Amino acid sequence: MKKWLATCAAVGILLVGKDVVQAQSFTDVPATHTYYTEIEEMKELGVINGYENQQFRPGNDILRKHVAALIAKSVDLPVKRPATTFADVSPASSYYETIQQLYQAGVIDGDVRNGQRYYHPDASLTRAHLAKILSLAYELEAKGSATFLDVDPNHWSADYIDRLYTNHITTGNNGRFLPNHAVTRQHFATFMYRALGEKQLLSLDGQANYTLQQWVKEGAAFAPGYYEGRMIKPGEYVFASQEEGLHYFGEQLVTGESFASEIFNTFGYVNIQGLGNVETGGYLINTAAFNETKWQGARDFYAALTNRTGYSGSGMYKVGVDIAPGNHVLLSTKEGAYVEVRTGPIGNGHIEQAGFFTGSFPLKLENGKYILFTDAQL
Repeated sequence: MKKWLATCAAVGILLVGKDVVQAQSFTDVPATHTYYTEIEEMKELGVINGYENQQFRPGNDILRKHVAALIAKSVDLPVKRPATTFADVSPASSYYETIQQLYQAGVIDGDVRNGQRYYHPDASLTRAHLAKILSLAYELEAKGSATFLDVDPNHWSADYIDRLYTNHITTGNNGRFLPNHAVTRQHFATFMYRALGEKQLLSLDGQANYTLQQWVKEGAAFAPGYYEGRMIKPGEYVFASQEEGLHYFGEQLVTGESFASEIFNTFGYVNIQGLGNVETGGYLINTAAFNETKWQGARDFYAALTNRTGYSGSGMYKVGVDIAPGNHVLLSTKEGAYVEVRTGPIGNGHIEQAGFFTGSFPLKLENGKYILFTDAQL
């Protein structure tokens, strides 16, 4: 069961080794805090951002919408039933999709009242409900039974609590589980840390980096460098950098004449013709490598590689892969933003539309086209 972790608002959970803890990151999580190690390890990989005043607020309740977003991003959830309608979750909500994913996988059911189903996205989550969500999402099996003083064996959550206890995810509190108590941010972090610890999982960023290095070893990807004499097979490749900046790509004929070139600052697509030498300032990944992964294409992989969930800034997007066809609007983040629409990747195809703009720039994009822009948001 593949799992990737990602940020969700100010909350994110991941697993890393115990030896990466650095100096105190949050003013309200000192080294003497019970969950200092777990919280610091998560912060170290950049998936916990805390608040602007450098607080984590460990004692605050975690919201149900945040839990849904993190769980959906951390596991490949199966679709077991059609989507439903939650009266309190608008399709326009940024949490709509992840809440639907949990419902379709049978992880949540919601609360049905007067013929309408509710999720209560802004409410806190009880420990009993968290036990159910973790048990079903991560397919935990009970290895025995728990004997908490405040959990009746016939209670609807008893089986789920057994699964958490016998998988060493919860220890309870002086013989009690406190099923109706709200889950705090610190406890949610600890539950998730333990649930994923047995799987020896990597963060979204770590998983992308690990996969990238495996692709390089297998010849499906090429590290930044200069490749002579048709060392890279012809085909379409994703160009991905690990940090923003100006990164050159170019393919030359054997005579030394430039055939195709581009300056990328994040990610894009190129077509290697196999005509001569290739110079690249970023990683080149054969697009076929993405077929068996969670990542759809350049945008997804760049976001994973740089730990920037929901990225929609400068880059080269493939319509139908990175973004849906149809009407879109670019909003400049600086004066003189640039955009171009192409019929193909760099090295194959031509520019159909290009220009500089400030403000908004409406676009109608067709499937299979490519859009490259800088200093703007999609």
